[in-house]
Amino acid sequence: MPDEYDRLDELTDKLIASPALMKAWQASSAISSSYAWHLLNHSWQLSPEVPRDYIPHNPRLRLWDDAGGWTDNNPSTLTVFQGLDEPTCCRHAIWHCRHPGDSQKQFIEFFDNGGQVQFYEPNITFTDADVPFDQLNQHLQAIAAYKVPAISLQALGERSLTTDVGSIGCEYFSQNQPPAGIKYEWSNHTPPEWKPVISEIEKLWGFLLNCFK
Repeated sequence: MPDEYDRLDELTDKLIASPALMKAWQASSAISSSYAWHLLNHSWQLSPEVPRDYIPHNPRLRLWDDAGGWTDNNPSTLTVFQGLDEPTCCRHAIWHCRHPGDSQKQFIEFFDNGGQVQFYEPNITFTDADVPFDQLNQHLQAIAAYKVPAISLQALGERSLTTDVGSIGCEYFSQNQPPAGIKYEWSNHTPPEWKPVISEIEKLWGFLLNCFK
């Protein structure tokens, strides 16, 4: 008697055999993923929104982990908001997209709805925590003490090509409006001159996560 997995195999074969279906499925996945990352990167828009005592339109910094590669983690962001009188909070947003049952359900719904481009609402949860401003500032001062080149010009032999690996990053914003900003993003293979500051950013990451305990 055919089971759910037989149907999944059947639908997969149908998808592979049809360029039009494949294009619609890829568009559906891209739309949902782009929207999920928009919410992760603008987590103050998630309801309930960050109170106006803070400056949600101008976060102080954001850290993210795309949870790519071989991991059971979910993509997430840590976004720090600072108020006019130095109250500081962090919002930890997580996109729950690793549950295989959800992916299978979306795949079946795609065919049940005629193989048209679909939009799937991402399952994102978040928690807020107060952040001690003085300790946050100590981490920022430590990061600011490092000098790194604006760009890293690597020789051809130093480049790497790796699959099944994720990336993480940090983006810092000034308090100006509009803000100035600087962004670091890295994976397993990073420019060697960035590694000291990345180590300091990882300490900041751990400090922020501890604020939720």
